[in-house]
Amino acid sequence: MSKELIRLANCVMAFDNEVVLDKINLSIQDQEFLTLLGPSG
Repeated sequence: MSKELIRLANCVMAFDNEVVLDKINLSIQDQEFLTLLGPSG
């Protein structure tokens, strides 16, 4: 059984009064590899 290192629960993010993420949940376990891709800025 792996150990949970990071947990995001019910996260909401808005830019310029527009919600872009609504109630997002994410769990990252020990020994997992995660990449987030998006525009450079």
